[in-house]
Amino acid sequence: MRIAHINPTYHGGSGEAARRLHAGLLRRGVDSTFFNLQEDLPQEKAALIRPSRSWASRLGSKWRALSIERERALVRTRLDPACDSFSDDRTSLTPDLAESLAGYDLIHIHGTSYLIDYRRSLRAFARRGQRIVWTLHDMNAFTGGCHYDRHCGRFRQACGACPALRSSSPADLSRRIWKRKNQGLAQLDPARVHLVCPSRWLAGLAGESPLLGRFSISRIANAVDTDRFHPADQREARNRLGLPPDGRIVLFVSSSLDLERKGFHLLKAALEKLASLPGLFLCAVGSTRQAHSPGIPHRLFGTVSDPALLRDLYAAADLTAVPSLQEAFGNILIESMACAVPVVGFACDGMTDILRHGASGLSVPPGDSAALAEAVEALLRDEPRRREMGRKGRLQVEQEYTLEINSAAYLRVYDELLAQN
Repeated sequence: MRIAHINPTYHGGSGEAARRLHAGLLRRGVDSTFFNLQEDLPQEKAALIRPSRSWASRLGSKWRALSIERERALVRTRLDPACDSFSDDRTSLTPDLAESLAGYDLIHIHGTSYLIDYRRSLRAFARRGQRIVWTLHDMNAFTGGCHYDRHCGRFRQACGACPALRSSSPADLSRRIWKRKNQGLAQLDPARVHLVCPSRWLAGLAGESPLLGRFSISRIANAVDTDRFHPADQREARNRLGLPPDGRIVLFVSSSLDLERKGFHLLKAALEKLASLPGLFLCAVGSTRQAHSPGIPHRLFGTVSDPALLRDLYAAADLTAVPSLQEAFGNILIESMACAVPVVGFACDGMTDILRHGASGLSVPPGDSAALAEAVEALLRDEPRRREMGRKGRLQVEQEYTLEINSAAYLRVYDELLAQN
């Protein structure tokens, strides 16, 4: 069995989830290769995708790029700043990625941006009869471009009049992208394709989608490497990071503090209500273009890619706050739980599969910063409860979210799909 994993990057939400599955498969001796656009890491069987250097290929790529760039320029000028991601269905990559994957039994798609051309690439996979497992890490596969629709629901009616593009036209770019995706996906035989979603929420939306509703769908939760993310001594972690040894530390982790969907603004509002709480301190991980001033003692760490540093940040915290307003799963939840640190977050979409109120943490109504403040304060004032929640969270991870459990579930999907004539 030869498996080709496809994702634009080796990092980020989908990249990290795909990388963990890939690592789990390699541990099992599976012939698995990770194709991406950013890193060539032979020791982890990651293959860097390079465009052809031939004159004809470069000319063809440039011609396609001119057409695609017109649409992407429109996106840049029209995209609502509150929409964190918007990706189209095409790529200027020449030759097509599918040509590099002819020798693989099964293509595992994790992300498509800048890699997959829905009409060209999917036609090539279908023509060769290759099986496809497609893990949806967000909504992009069945929308007209957005990765999270902020609950607009227009994907059910072929998009158009896109709020993300601040458009009122039914025939706008989101509708054109949706139609092209439909043309590409229509080429696939449902018997040779299986969709996987990390949460019940996302699986339900994919099943409602006119683009994906005809394919079989399974739910397989993402995994966390419990050897990398594990409980550690809090005082030692704080000492290494230079954090207040006796502070009441709240941790926030995101790719960016500026993404409205991640809810950092709501956490700031919640913590400002608790400004009089002795020792309150915020640690925030994520890039930012803004000058954030939470109104309490704090430290901004910027982007953190080192797992050891991230583990120290979890270990140093009394709790992790995850105030996301829309989330397909919630890798931050299981990372924090793996480190035996309880979580406070909104009862939001895919996170409801993970966060069990009163067990591994506390959940509150989405968007309610006052309720978030009350939950944070309740845990910060109750160390025995935090410890017990941390213990239960770690146990939940060991029972549901390890690399071994994740890779075994995917192997069952692979075997069933490849066994079909």
